Amino acid sequence: MKKIIFCILIIVVSGVIFMGCSPRDPHEEFLRQSEEEIREYLLELTPVGSSMSDVLVEIERDEMWTLGFINDRFGFVMIDGRPLTIGNYVPGATIIGTQSIRATPGSYRRDIVSMYLTHVDVFWGFDENSQLIDIQVGK
Repeated sequence: MKKIIFCILIIVVSGVIFMGCSPRDPHEEFLRQSEEEIREYLLELTPVGSSMSDVLVEIERDEMWTLGFINDRFGFVMIDGRPLTIGNYVPGATIIGTQSIRATPGSYRRDIVSMYLTHVDVFWGFDENSQLIDIQVGK
């Protein structure tokens, strides 16, 4: 009986080690980058001055992304230097743009035992001519 328990323990430990050492999905590696690294990449993909339709094409091109909303009457909200993931205005907040898009490229677990997911949200703010003026990333 002790040999069976020992063998099961070795198999479980080996599996955990293998899972921790196996290469990650490239999309997950993208999500794990810092907010600023993700923002810089997205500014290369959709530079300031891009149209709302150009941004939507890029979002729809990647099947991992989920479109959260398109708001043609309100920019996105920033408070304390971070984009607000809820849709309500908060006193003291700054509104970026007069139009906005929110999309989610995905979520990831911090480690293999974590119960909690880290969600990544991206906000694009546009001026009254539907031209991109800023991108912010929130986790």
